[in-house]
Amino acid sequence: MLGRPVPLEEAERLAAFPVLVPQELGEPDHVFYSSSVPGGRVSLVYGPEDGLPASRYTGVGLLVTEFRGDLSRQLIGKLVGGGTQVEVVGVDGRPGYWIEGGPHVLLFRDAQGNILEDTMRLAGSTLLFERGNTLVRLEGPRALTQERAIELAESMD
Repeated sequence: MLGRPVPLEEAERLAAFPVLVPQELGEPDHVFYSSSVPGGRVSLVYGPEDGLPASRYTGVGLLVTEFRGDLSRQLIGKLVGGGTQVEVVGVDGRPGYWIEGGPHVLLFRDAQGNILEDTMRLAGSTLLFERGNTLVRLEGPRALTQERAIELAESMD
């Protein structure tokens, strides 16, 4: 469950972190807010378009999920199963993680230091990175390339 649908402005007001939007894509088609994690979780949904083909599972082109938290190198190895590859990549000169192949879950440390789990949504390619104290996950269909995901991540402000 992504949460309840809200206007982008309301999500920005409710979240305990600055909501980042891929400037290259502009305003999302749908915005959801959930209080399921401390500080809230915001999900931005983009429909399919050039360079963002539809997921065969959801029909969505890109899902951007944001919440307060941080990635720990020790937790990254625990979030993937067989057939899933994880690669360390650079996003704005900082480390990020490109995940592709099989299903995975995201283990992260929340704002209070608790380790929480969040599942993948689109069963495709995923880029994880941090911007300040915000953890960002970009998920797209398997056709989403690492280069395109990093390009979108670097356009977020």
